Amino acid sequence: FRKETRKQGTAANPDERITVTTSWNPLIRVEGTIADKWKMSFNLTRTGSESTVQTQTGSSINSRGSTSIATTVRRTFERRGKQGANKNIDFSSEIRYTRSGDENRSLSIGGRSTENKDDSFDVRNTATLRFTRTVSGTFGLNLGQQRDITAQRTTRSIGVSFQTGFNF
Repeated sequence: FRKETRKQGTAANPDERITVTTSWNPLIRVEGTIADKWKMSFNLTRTGSESTVQTQTGSSINSRGSTSIATTVRRTFERRGKQGANKNIDFSSEIRYTRSGDENRSLSIGGRSTENKDDSFDVRNTATLRFTRTVSGTFGLNLGQQRDITAQRTTRSIGVSFQTGFNF
C-alpha cells in the first residue's frame, strides 16, 4: 500500500491544490502451479486519487480511480528433435479486465459535475516455437474491447502477429 499527499500553491494560498494518491499494487497476488505443469498468476490492483483545488473564484474536486484484474497461465511443452535438440513450445495466455472512472465536481455557485467511466477487456495469447538452438518463431493472437460506459461506445480489436528470432 502506498499513500502520497502533495500540496501545491502560492505564498498567498499554499494549499491551493491538495492531491491524495493511493495505490494498492498488488492488492491481491496469487501465483502457483496447477495440474500438468501449468503456471498461473492472479493479480488485483487498485489505484485512486483525489485533488482539491481552492482558488478565489471557487473550489473543485477531481476524483479518479482504477481497478485491474489480471490472470495469466503459461506452460512449456518440452520436445526433443533430432540429435536431442531442444524444440520446446512456450505458451502464454493473459486475460485482463480494467475499470476506471473519474468525476469532476465544482463546489462554487452554479457549479457543474461531470463523470466518465470506462472499462477494457483484453486477451493476449502467444506461442513460441524453437525450431533450432538459434532460430525461433512466435505467434500472437490478441483480442480486445474498450468501452466508454458514459458515452455508450464500444470498440473491439483483433491482432495477429508473427515474429522470427535468430540467436548468435
